[in-house]
Amino acid sequence: MQTLKQVAKFGTVGLFATATHAGVYALCAGLFGIAPLLANLVAFVTAFAISFAGHLQWTFKQEGSYSRMQVRKVIRFLITALLGLALNSLFTWSINDLLNLHYLWALLPMVALTPAVTFVLSKLWAFR
Repeated sequence: MQTLKQVAKFGTVGLFATATHAGVYALCAGLFGIAPLLANLVAFVTAFAISFAGHLQWTFKQEGSYSRMQVRKVIRFLITALLGLALNSLFTWSINDLLNLHYLWALLPMVALTPAVTFVLSKLWAFR
């Protein structure tokens, strides 16, 4: 039951971080005219901060000061987030370029596999 509750919280924080990423990206690239790659980087950093704080204080309930241990958790979660980004890039490349399928097919493993991997890594490693 506890793990199911964490999965729901993980998904909620993830959706909020994703919406933030999309909004910041759209504002930076569209409204402010920032190059899309730079806008994506700004959006990733913003969403990462929201995601980390949400998972730290709500999903995996770890309160306290930002000590040396918290810095390690930030680094571990950053590695986890970058692994998620790499997995999604691998899925996109392999499905679109290698298999020459429609780009929407890449969403299947991106939505089904990447969150599962990042949840397990977050629970067992990043926030342990």
